[in-house]
Amino acid sequence: MNRSPVHLSEREEQILTRIRQSIVDRGQGPTVAEIGVAVGLRSKGAVAYHLRNHAVDRF
Repeated sequence: MNRSPVHLSEREEQILTRIRQSIVDRGQGPTVAEIGVAVGLRSKGAVAYHLRNHAVDRF
């Protein structure tokens, strides 16, 4: 599934790990709010920022 090496920030790596773990545990990804709690971000906007950055890096 990994197409090419992508350099993630530490925070983006934490978010990706949380998403993967949620899929393994529950069969679905976490909500934006759940990601924020898991990685210590208070703002859903901050989580969305990191998700957008990762999506742009991938395509």
